[in-house]
Amino acid sequence: MGLIERKYMQETQPEGPPTFLQRLNEFGERHAKLIIFLSTALIIVTVLIVADTFWKRSRFERALRDLDAATTVEAVEKLRDEHADSPLVLPRILYRLGNLCQEEAARSASDAERTRDYLQRAVEAYDRFKKEFPQDPLSGSVTMASLRARQNLEFVETARQSLLKLHTLAPHPLAEAETKDSPIRFGPIRQPNPEAVIVLPENREVRIELFEDEAHNAVAEFIDLCEKGFYKGVGFVKDEEAQQLVTLAKATETLDYQLPLDLTARSPAAGIVAAVRSNEGPRDQAGRFLILLSDDAKLEGHTLFGQVKGGLPFLRELTPQDGIREIRIEKKRDHPYVSEKIRP
Repeated sequence: MGLIERKYMQETQPEGPPTFLQRLNEFGERHAKLIIFLSTALIIVTVLIVADTFWKRSRFERALRDLDAATTVEAVEKLRDEHADSPLVLPRILYRLGNLCQEEAARSASDAERTRDYLQRAVEAYDRFKKEFPQDPLSGSVTMASLRARQNLEFVETARQSLLKLHTLAPHPLAEAETKDSPIRFGPIRQPNPEAVIVLPENREVRIELFEDEAHNAVAEFIDLCEKGFYKGVGFVKDEEAQQLVTLAKATETLDYQLPLDLTARSPAAGIVAAVRSNEGPRDQAGRFLILLSDDAKLEGHTLFGQVKGGLPFLRELTPQDGIREIRIEKKRDHPYVSEKIRP
């Protein structure tokens, strides 16, 4: 008995425009090879990107381990050449190289040519750092180290020779080495630090020593703003818990930049002046500073750039209505004060 074809089986589907799924299916059938090729290529590219990321990370970690183990200038120079194309680790290598060259120069003080060679290599390493990585968090420390290297190099090339020509009756070398500013000591004669005088209401004055040799960039920015009258009328807010005075943000001035950290070996203590940290990372806010009121005050990871030498009791008595009349700068050194800035 033959199969009877049902009527509904004889009916054809109504003709009309193809649906989206039908068009997508037709496209897949026509371009199946192309789709397979593109999918494979995408998978390969993804695998290569992931592999490259892991390789760079392992290379970075390995370079840091090698840098920690390197104790000679030659070893660090070899790392510099090996990682010349690595923007992650090269800044640290250049900074370490400059510091090691300065240490070798100090140990070679009796040999002028050797000392000059190491100091020139230190300056070259710092200059390359500042040219290629101006936004690196270490830039503030590099600026300070570069200044010292240049001062020592200038001393070796000029002042040292003139001192060696002096004919004076010298005391016993052991006694001479202990005297202040001994001519047999290596390096330029240390210049006194500049000072800032904060003038408060009723002509009360607070004198601050600025650590130019230790926080060069922060001091340069502070002096520049003081001489422009930036702090005139700015008040303080007292944080009783943290035992510190913090300058209020100045509403009439907008500084569209930040400063790199200038970390020093100083410890928090009563009278220490520090920059206010930025909320956007390891940077300093431009134009704001704080003053510690107690030896028990806690402060970590801040740029400490000054110390109150007189007038601390006046600061403890300040009220929110007391604003800064002016800040005078005294005992400036004979060079321009220009700071390195981080702009958005």
